[in-house]
Amino acid sequence: MPISYLAPDQSAVFGFTAGTGAAAETGEVDNLVVSRLVPGPANANWQRCEANGDGARDVSDAVFVLAWLFTAGSAPACEIACDCNADGSRDISDPIFDLTYQFLGGPAPAAPYPACEPFEGCPEACR
Repeated sequence: MPISYLAPDQSAVFGFTAGTGAAAETGEVDNLVVSRLVPGPANANWQRCEANGDGARDVSDAVFVLAWLFTAGSAPACEIACDCNADGSRDISDPIFDLTYQFLGGPAPAAPYPACEPFEGCPEACR
């Protein structure tokens, strides 16, 4: 039966799993696994690459960025989240990076992706 422990400062969660295996007759634990889970960033409000704000990570996010950059499309609600490749700028390389990840097995966006991040000035949109 798994047991969890939340550190007093809530900085980490430890999970414990124990099994009796061959020692079941004596009631001794013969294996113990301890895992430390680091919680996501505080105040996380948006997912990187989720450009159009619909809560779904799909091809429409890359299309939204392309429309915004090249056809005077609507501005994103969280412009910094459109920096899909995390290079500090929003440009053509971001939708290319996103499409490469989604369809060609390219690298994933920067951690903590797919978890949400605390992007300053962006509305709460994590689902």
